[in-house]
Amino acid sequence: VDNASVHDELMATLTKDVKLDKGRPEYHRVSLQRAQTPHDKLQYSYHATSTGVQRSSRVLSLRSADGLMMLPRGGPLGCGQDVAKKGQAYPVLLYQSSSYAMRCGTRFSESMHRRMLETKVKVEPSEKLHL
Repeated sequence: VDNASVHDELMATLTKDVKLDKGRPEYHRVSLQRAQTPHDKLQYSYHATSTGVQRSSRVLSLRSADGLMMLPRGGPLGCGQDVAKKGQAYPVLLYQSSSYAMRCGTRFSESMHRRMLETKVKVEPSEKLHL
């Protein structure tokens, strides 16, 4: 299992606040925008925008989504927050490899997804997610 290929992934910053589910971690459909970093024109940062209501019946939101942002469980039994705030960064599993991908051939043993599942996530005051 550790050597299994998984979806490519990257870190992206939220463009708006997203309410966290207090009952469980969530895979939130997002569209991505890539921007050059101000200090190095060869590096990029990624910004994630929710596709809207996340109900399973909202299949059309898949059309505008580039991937699934892995959000932690909210509340006191989760990350301690009720909201993932604008500016916080979280891992995104990409639907398909594209120019967004920072690397190809991601293995489960190396994935951010695995680390997030194995670790109780705590959001730091700096508003960055540390896995």
